[in-house]
Amino acid sequence: MGKVLDIPLQLVGPALRVAGVLAVAFFGTKLVKRLIARVIGRVIVRTLGAGVTGDEAAAARSTVRGQTLAGVLTALATSVIWVLAILIILGEVGINLAPLIAGLGIVGIALGFGAQNLVSDLVSGLFLLAEDQFGVGDIVDIDGTTGTVEHVGLRTTQVRALDGMLWTLRNGEIMRIANANKGWNRAVLDVAVSYGTDLRRASEVILAAARDVYDDPDLGSRLLGDPEIWGVEALGDDSVSIRLVCRTAPGAKWEMGRALRLTIKEALDREGIEIPFPQRTVWLRTEPSTLEAPIPFEQVDGSDGSPGRDSSPGRPVPPQPADAEAQTPPSSTP
Repeated sequence: MGKVLDIPLQLVGPALRVAGVLAVAFFGTKLVKRLIARVIGRVIVRTLGAGVTGDEAAAARSTVRGQTLAGVLTALATSVIWVLAILIILGEVGINLAPLIAGLGIVGIALGFGAQNLVSDLVSGLFLLAEDQFGVGDIVDIDGTTGTVEHVGLRTTQVRALDGMLWTLRNGEIMRIANANKGWNRAVLDVAVSYGTDLRRASEVILAAARDVYDDPDLGSRLLGDPEIWGVEALGDDSVSIRLVCRTAPGAKWEMGRALRLTIKEALDREGIEIPFPQRTVWLRTEPSTLEAPIPFEQVDGSDGSPGRDSSPGRPVPPQPADAEAQTPPSSTP
């Protein structure tokens, strides 16, 4: 009877330890998930989102980014906790962990070499999200690919180009990013006028036209400061370029550039200031035609009595009068 009771008593200790490990892993996962969500919510969503800019779009974008980061970190922490819990449980039931750990190490090394690009993409994607280098809706130039971001994931990023093409880029291969939705932009216009134009007057007209756009109730809100004339930018072959710059809202430099060009063109036309365009003068010169000169013939007698030919191949020599008489057919009159 004592031996029968000894067997369950020997299993009680390991069973309690296994149950304790499972409980710690379960509640630890819940605790880590809540902690990560709280940290991400405070640091990223509030600090980089509505807490700094006050923009609802920026706050929503930071919220999505925070949820993505929280999900990734939670999955990583959960995996680590349960792997450790399983190893501890296997040790409690008497399984030798040394060969298992060695085998897992070899498998990990093999996967590391075989999935280097995948790991690089995931790590790069994690930093892209954490640093908020770009987000959905941003106008970006990524290694020469220009368009609007439609999706940002841990492994890939999708950009819709102006012609409608959807480009999928691996995060691990992104080397250079230009984001038009960060902070502010600048519209730069080089207005060409002719060399005979009064440059100071032309600059005043251009600046006045730009200020009309700045005072417009619909367009002016996208300009973040007074337009500026930076002076003569270039002396070209046909024109002089005057540079105008305007600081615009993020992503608005193209729209404001088109509006400024239209207004400036109308103002220059009203003031009679010419916008030059390339011109070409063609001079036509006539020369006496060489075909009107007489073509010399050189008589060459044929050995078989045939009409002679000149020295140029393929050009017949007109027959001599004697040859013409010889070739005249006899008259049929009796």
